[in-house]
Amino acid sequence: MENVETKLLEGPPVKVGKLGKKDVYQYKTKGGLYMVGVPKVGGMEMLGSGPHRAVARIVAEKNVSKKDESDDLVWTELSKSDHVDPANYEFILPEYEEFTSRIRKLNGDE
Repeated sequence: MENVETKLLEGPPVKVGKLGKKDVYQYKTKGGLYMVGVPKVGGMEMLGSGPHRAVARIVAEKNVSKKDESDDLVWTELSKSDHVDPANYEFILPEYEEFTSRIRKLNGDE
């Protein structure tokens, strides 16, 4: 995510959780893409992405569970009013898992 220009984001990043001792941030582009990640030297490690924050978070949870780390991903920012039934977006999860995987490879995170 080093190449995402600030002018393409819809506001500043929002702290939404913890991965071990690291803060997890959510970004939203003006085009509507949500990205969830943790800071790293020189940028951000993307954990998940999607057209809705729920999709980005589910993809992030899957990526964290694939790692051999003992750190748990804990969401500290919850918006119940923004709840979406998982059945409504299950069909697009593979597409955004692949998209996130490609970004992670480009960033050197995989």
